[in-house]
Amino acid sequence: MAKDRDEFTPELVAGLVGMVPLVGSLAQPLARHVTTKMMEERERNASVVLQLACQRSGYSREDLNELLEREPALVTLVNRVLYQAAMNGQTTVLQVLAGFLGDALSDTSKIDDVHALLAPIATLSDHHIRVLVELNASSEEPDDLATWNFSALLAAVPIRSEIVLAAIQGLYAGGFAQSRGLDGGDASGLLGGELISITPLGQTLLEVLSAIRSDEGTG
Repeated sequence: MAKDRDEFTPELVAGLVGMVPLVGSLAQPLARHVTTKMMEERERNASVVLQLACQRSGYSREDLNELLEREPALVTLVNRVLYQAAMNGQTTVLQVLAGFLGDALSDTSKIDDVHALLAPIATLSDHHIRVLVELNASSEEPDDLATWNFSALLAAVPIRSEIVLAAIQGLYAGGFAQSRGLDGGDASGLLGGELISITPLGQTLLEVLSAIRSDEGTG
């Protein structure tokens, strides 16, 4: 299996990234250098995802080209994933996109499932996923949905509290976490507040992320 990223920068990536709109003055000739740098970064992001997805599925570039010819339904999915990769660029989100795309390459029956997940994944950032990892930290059994008190979660995640709050709201909106009601706390009122837990979808995302990191060799 090839590891050279250049092998995974076919015309598909360059053509797709070229469709990503540039706004305002960045499209003007005087900003050509900045525009070029933006396009290079978008192409790099899309290329990283394509490389990791191929590693996960075991496909080479040539294998992928043949698969896309055999399975036209994959073309739209690959285009959507690479577009999201080009527009995002955050490491863990790129890994998540690559993991789900790799699953669809390996099993084309999952194409519609991955399509459905792209919209909520597109709203995520590295901070969202960091909070999601912490939410899952106390889950000891595969079917046990870890539940955190909001105050305890704020203390556990080494990010500013307002960022954690925003991340939690984003995880709720995407279906990756859920509110489990209120905890009245102990007699002194300590640790009272909202209870938050990861959802099965959130667990699935973390499983895919763990697998893609293992494929990548980053642990």
